[in-house]
Amino acid sequence: QALLYPCTSSLAMEVAFFGAVALGYVCIVRSMKVSHNHWAKERSLPKAVADAQNGTMPIPVLAVRVLHAEMPKEFHGKRLMLRIKYGAKGENLRCDTSEFVPEFRVQPKISRLVHRQPVSQAYAQLSSTCLFLLSNDVKPTIRLTVRRAGLRKCSIAKASVQLAYLSEGGVSELPLRGSRGQKLGRISIMSEVMEVHPSDLIGVFALPCSARQQNAYLISGGESVVEGEVVNDTGDNTLAALLVGQRVTSHARG
Repeated sequence: QALLYPCTSSLAMEVAFFGAVALGYVCIVRSMKVSHNHWAKERSLPKAVADAQNGTMPIPVLAVRVLHAEMPKEFHGKRLMLRIKYGAKGENLRCDTSEFVPEFRVQPKISRLVHRQPVSQAYAQLSSTCLFLLSNDVKPTIRLTVRRAGLRKCSIAKASVQLAYLSEGGVSELPLRGSRGQKLGRISIMSEVMEVHPSDLIGVFALPCSARQQNAYLISGGESVVEGEVVNDTGDNTLAALLVGQRVTSHARG
């Protein structure tokens, strides 16, 4: 019967072959994902804090603060998100910021005799801090990805920098690049490495503006009722040091 229908038999064999290849690929991808999740969990800040809750040894923390972003006017009013990765491709720790919407800056009122410059950039104030566990097993690279918010979180622009090139406590502006390498604005970030006692970290994570994620903690200034900036008056308060310059929120309780 196979001789009577050689084309049908050959097609069935090809379908079976490619089906087996596709199934094998899916199994490999799933295995790699499970392996990455286990790798990241063992190096995550939430796990380090949970393991050291009753301890006194300080925990090394990498704080990556995202200040603001400027993007082309085409992204004005668009709902976006920012993913921050600490590490190399395939072996990294992740932290997602809250949604943000770039807006045009309010231009000052000027005389009608003076022509205003056309608006070319939209601006977004993020004021978000991602806290990672500093680890020798993680490549010292910071990678940023601007993504569309919603169900389809496709990538729009990326930036990356070696941790050594970020000036300690200083602001660095990184160019955002699209999929074809075109410039799509810039983003301002800063980083800080510190050793923090577990009790201080637990105090930070109890704040309303703090959110636990799978690999890291996010301190967000995006949802504010009463805004302000934390100023470290004591000079030795680690909890305040984590939040210096960070916009925080105060929620009224009845």
